Amino acid sequence: MVITQSNIIQALISEALTKPDQEIIQTVTGKYLLGLINNLNTGLCSILPGLSSCHSQSPEILSSVHNFVKNLELQNTISASWGLAAINSLLNQDAPGRELKIQDLLLNLGKDKNVAVIGHFPFVEKMGSQFKNFWVLEKNPGPEDIHEHMKNQFLPRADIVALTATTLLNNSLGEIINLTRKDCVKMMLGPSTPMASCLLDMGIDHLGGALVQDRNKVVQGIKKGLPFRKLEGVKFTIQNRNDLN
Repeated sequence: MVITQSNIIQALISEALTKPDQEIIQTVTGKYLLGLINNLNTGLCSILPGLSSCHSQSPEILSSVHNFVKNLELQNTISASWGLAAINSLLNQDAPGRELKIQDLLLNLGKDKNVAVIGHFPFVEKMGSQFKNFWVLEKNPGPEDIHEHMKNQFLPRADIVALTATTLLNNSLGEIINLTRKDCVKMMLGPSTPMASCLLDMGIDHLGGALVQDRNKVVQGIKKGLPFRKLEGVKFTIQNRNDLN
């Protein structure tokens, strides 16, 4: 079965809309991240490289979170980030899972295997020697990275694929899933990751996201323009199919 980006987006929107609606009480934007805060929870999302939040319109205070989840359909825009932040504010806070960084899981499962990482994460330089082969696929590759347009040559060979949740924003997740083997273990990671059972149904084996514990620290960090790795007030969680049974 071929999975399309549209399939994924519509499934995410539908799952989010099964949750009770909330009012938006605060929004915050920074250089790398934005946050949407409702009555109960906070949803985070990355801002795609090359886009600026300076001239984007944030959701209105006291408006419905449900009204913004469909913004995820507007791929490759700031609006899509607001849509995913809205989805995360509904799905993530009380999601079942284990408190663990997904890079630790990646090290555990990937030892002596072929590992591909979609996106350049701060931890990648420390990990390559642990794997049989280690390929970093990037749209803006560094000296040792591989350009993402070569993914069809590397993803079918990978035993493990770790991918950024921004693939939900830039119209690329469907293609990535279709290029991997059925027995390939796929992990989604980053602050934009929704704890959504539909992603597990579509072939993602592990979801590694961030839950906001201290809203004030998170808001201040985003306002200061901090990248996610320096953000205080969050905890890491991993969810897989077993956590939902």
